[in-house]
Amino acid sequence: MRATEGLWVALVLLVLCALALVGTNAARRSARRDQSVAAGFRHAAVQVPPRVTVHARAAVLAGARDSVSDAIQWALVEALGIAPDQRYQRFVPLGDGDLLLPASRSDRHVAVDVELCSGRDYDTKRRLLDALYGALVRLPDLGSTDIDIRLVETPAWDWSVNGRVPTENVTPPARPDGRV
Repeated sequence: MRATEGLWVALVLLVLCALALVGTNAARRSARRDQSVAAGFRHAAVQVPPRVTVHARAAVLAGARDSVSDAIQWALVEALGIAPDQRYQRFVPLGDGDLLLPASRSDRHVAVDVELCSGRDYDTKRRLLDALYGALVRLPDLGSTDIDIRLVETPAWDWSVNGRVPTENVTPPARPDGRV
């Protein structure tokens, strides 16, 4: 009987070691994935610069588009360290009746949406928001209450650039139902 008990103990220990190894490997894979995701597009085959969309009345954009564009690009270079020539900006001119605002806002209101690969830390995003606001508020055409900025994060594996996924080497997290 003692030999059988010894075999059972050995089998239990073997199973526990195997489970611990599987857990360790899963944790390593998860950590590698998290690091890759946190790095965003830096480790990707295709680099995805932030994409900026600016909504404002057509009259505002007509007179300030170039200065707004330069201010936004400066902030992205300063806060995120992107290359100065990686400019991806869209300007959406709105008709007079297309933008309804509270009385506290002027008709020179500008809304800036910045699409980013997710994974940047709080401090980086705070630096970006501060740099964007600081650069835009200095423009003579805009006042301090005329600027709204929103960061929109999307997981890197949800982007496609020229038909290529930037993070082909990153496995997305499993969905709650267990599928990838």
